[in-house]
Amino acid sequence: MTKLRDRENSEDFLGAPISRCTVMFCSLEPKELFRSRSSSETFELLDQLFEKFDDAVEDFGMHKYQHVGDWYIITCPRAASPFDEEEQSRLYPDCYYESMVMLAIRLMQIASKHVIDGQQVGLKVGLHSGPAAGAVIGMIRTFYCVYGDTTNTAARMCKYASFNQILCTETFADSIKKTGTKKVQVNDLGKIKVKGKGLMKVFSLAHID
Repeated sequence: MTKLRDRENSEDFLGAPISRCTVMFCSLEPKELFRSRSSSETFELLDQLFEKFDDAVEDFGMHKYQHVGDWYIITCPRAASPFDEEEQSRLYPDCYYESMVMLAIRLMQIASKHVIDGQQVGLKVGLHSGPAAGAVIGMIRTFYCVYGDTTNTAARMCKYASFNQILCTETFADSIKKTGTKKVQVNDLGKIKVKGKGLMKVFSLAHID
């Protein structure tokens, strides 16, 4: 974080802290299904799915960060405007927590409509919320990057999630419970050993009909 600078001096590292950001990692499953197909078939399927994912992200007012292979990564709108000091100084909207969960459920519904070789496509989803940083990286083909422990932890939640499960940290679970939402069920799964993090208390999230 100490390397972050503002935009007034273009020779400096271009980045800004984000005091609060929600990050969601989605991984298409089962992996074997995608690896067993030709490159052209895989690209065609990913294109179809991610186009629908893009529409859903826009519908929920969230920010598509990037997709890498069969990973699809989303952040709250705060990450889309790290240099907007007025936006960053505002109180973090509680509605972002519920919106991210409902978006995850929508993405799982979209994925489930695709069946390949008799197998249903699904998602593993990981959610975490906390401080992050947005930075423009590189000189050639510059890339806007959201980095920090919050991003890494969301990725870890995705890794340890089960098929068609939304797994989140205690921080995110506490935040969404405080909103008083009647749409999201929060289930305490106890502690699991997470690579690079040690024992962490994790929660699954589901839609309340």
